[in-house]
Amino acid sequence: MQQTYIPAKKKKRLFLMALLLFFLTMLIIVICSLAWLWQYLARYEANTPNASLQRYADWLKAGDYDAIYASSGFQANRFTKKEDYIRYIKSTFKGEQSTATFIKKPSQTPNSMLYDMYLEGKRAGSLEVTPSAPGSDYRWTARAQLPCIEKFTITAPAHVKVMVNGEELGIDVSSNNEPAKYYNGVQQQDLIPNQIRYDVEGLLLPPVVTAQKQNGEPCKVIKESATKIIVSVPVSKEVQKQHEELLEKAAKTYAAYITMDAGFSELRQYLFDKTEFYNAIKDFYNGWYIPHDSFECRNVKLSDLFEYSDNDYTGSISFDYVIKKGTKEYVYPSSYQLSFIKINNQWKLINIVTR
Repeated sequence: MQQTYIPAKKKKRLFLMALLLFFLTMLIIVICSLAWLWQYLARYEANTPNASLQRYADWLKAGDYDAIYASSGFQANRFTKKEDYIRYIKSTFKGEQSTATFIKKPSQTPNSMLYDMYLEGKRAGSLEVTPSAPGSDYRWTARAQLPCIEKFTITAPAHVKVMVNGEELGIDVSSNNEPAKYYNGVQQQDLIPNQIRYDVEGLLLPPVVTAQKQNGEPCKVIKESATKIIVSVPVSKEVQKQHEELLEKAAKTYAAYITMDAGFSELRQYLFDKTEFYNAIKDFYNGWYIPHDSFECRNVKLSDLFEYSDNDYTGSISFDYVIKKGTKEYVYPSSYQLSFIKINNQWKLINIVTR
C-alpha cells in the first residue's frame, strides 16, 4: 500500500494550528472557569450577613426608602403607616452613609444577629439581620430594629371623641363602657358617668393623642404614666372656681363633722342621699376625738379637678386640720377625693375617698 507524502512545512503548519487550537480551547476553559468562579464568589459575598448590612447602607445613601420598607416586613396599621415608618428611618439613620460601620452585639433572638450602625463615628441605630423569606434574592436581610412601644390605654368620657395620630378611635380598640371609678356606691346607676377605655398597640413612636367634645371644643389630655392617658372635659375658669369653692366647703364641713365640730345637718346639705356613702356617714360615730376649744384648716391645696361631663366632676383637696385645746394644738393632715353629680340643677356630693 502506497503512503501519502506530506511535506515537512505542511506538517509544521498543521502542528502549529493544532497547538493554537489547543491553547485557544484551554484559554476558553480558563476564562469560563474564572467567570464561573467570580460569579460564585459574588453570589457568596452577596449572601453573607455583611452584604445585607452594606445593602442597607447603600439604600440609605441612595434614598431608596421603598426598598428599605419592602425588606422591613413592617406591618402598617391605621395608626402607623408606611410614611411614619420611613419618617422614623430618616430621623434615626442621619449622617453620611459612606462612613457607615457596623459593630456586632449579642442578640437574644435565635437565628438573628444584631449590629449597631455608626455614621460619622456616632451610633445611629441598630440593625437586625435575619434569614430572608423564601423566594428572596438574598439569603440574609437587614432591617432596622424598632423601638418597643408598649400597649397603652386611654380612658375618656363616653361622649368625647378621641384621636391617636389623627385617627379617631372606635369600637375596634375600645372596651365596654365602664363607670367612673370614684362614683362607686351610687344606687341610681343611670346617674354614674360612663367612661370608655381604649387599648391601643402597634405603634412605632409615642402617640399623639387629642380629644374633643361633640361641639369640637378641645379636651384636656393627661398623661398619668408611660402607658396610661386620661381625657378630661374642659372647664372654664368661672366654672372651675365654682367647683373648687364647693369642693373646699364640702371637704371642710366633712372634716368638721368627723371631729364633732359640725352636725350632720350641716354636712347633709351637700350630700345626695341615695348612696352607700350617705348611709355610712349618717351613722358614723365621731366621739373619739379629744374635746377641744376650736379648730381651723391650714395649708389648703386643691388639685386634680376632673370633669366627666357638664353634670359630673371630681377633685382632690388636702389641708392640715388643726384643733386647739388651751395652748396646745393638734395637727391632723387630711387629704380627700370628692365626687359630685348634678341633681335637679344642684351639685350634690356622692362620695369621699380618704387618700
